[in-house]
Amino acid sequence: MKYGSVALFAGGVLCALGALGARAAAQAAPSRPTAGWQVYGAHAAGDRYSELTQISRANVAGLREAWRFTLDEPGDPETNPLIVGRTLYAYTPSLKVIALDGASGKLRWTFDPGVHGTGPSRGLAYWRAGKAQRLFAGVMNRLFALDPATGEPIKSFGEDGAVDLRKGLRGDYSQHYVSLT
Repeated sequence: MKYGSVALFAGGVLCALGALGARAAAQAAPSRPTAGWQVYGAHAAGDRYSELTQISRANVAGLREAWRFTLDEPGDPETNPLIVGRTLYAYTPSLKVIALDGASGKLRWTFDPGVHGTGPSRGLAYWRAGKAQRLFAGVMNRLFALDPATGEPIKSFGEDGAVDLRKGLRGDYSQHYVSLT
């Protein structure tokens, strides 16, 4: 059995931690309010571009692995990790959501949605309004709102922290197949 792992290279750590620095924020283009990777594709435009400059053509060959996190479950994680501040959020092959310390690779928390399945899942999104923060995680037909600090569902969202995306469709919603990938 093949077990997946998540590795972050030294330059990637700099990239993640650079989002914290005032210098990186000052270098960010006005159309991009942060230098992190808070949504799929990096920005609402989905351009997969980072304004950070720590990695260049001149130094990319010298990058070294900074840490590795072993997932301890079979399969490959088909995910697009988010980086918010010093935290990396990602899916595991069995569709659990994990939060890792971006500098050390240490596990901060795991959220198990109770859905037994595997497959690609890139449906993480981070939202903030004032002091309120949410990590949205799509798992199969359910959309969860999680506390980014703890991984606990935000009970005031939907029904106990989740919305069944099949509800409201025509006919018996339990007979519909919806899957967020």
